[in-house]
Amino acid sequence: MSYFKHPLRVALLVIIVIAMVAVGTFAYWLSPPHISGPKTSIVSFPLEFAIELDKGEFQQGENVTIRLSLKNISNETIKVTYGSWSGSMYFDFHILDENGIVIYAFTHNYAYYQSVVAKMIGPSKELTSICIWHQVKDYSASQVPRGSYAVKGLSRLFRLTAGDQTIEMTLETPTIAFTIT
Repeated sequence: MSYFKHPLRVALLVIIVIAMVAVGTFAYWLSPPHISGPKTSIVSFPLEFAIELDKGEFQQGENVTIRLSLKNISNETIKVTYGSWSGSMYFDFHILDENGIVIYAFTHNYAYYQSVVAKMIGPSKELTSICIWHQVKDYSASQVPRGSYAVKGLSRLFRLTAGDQTIEMTLETPTIAFTIT
């Protein structure tokens, strides 16, 4: 049976397709942008541990978005086992002042409770945490002053199992410099 014998069906089909394309385009334009600022990483095969900021300069009081990721760069699935605060907090980050002194550590704000989490990471897959720093010093609500800062990502001690080998390790990214104006 030909659709051309039923022009109403053809018109309805065209309207549905146009509506789907319009909704998809609208959703794409409204979706939050991916962090695409300064990035650095360290490779310790089979892992790449990276840290990324949404930009390199922030207004005083503006939230600083930090993306941390642990990517499997091998061709095999690996297992990462770690102690957890919340089951999904995989990493820590430190903010350093212009003298290299740690003024803020993300995990200082969390109480530790004993739990162990194991995650399987397939080839080219990653564990990711997106964190926000509110430009305050540890254990205070006081705003940090304008100036130069740096951030570095840290993994906590974890157990990596790849094939029949298991090792314990920690990773630390190089720092990323940024300014608060």
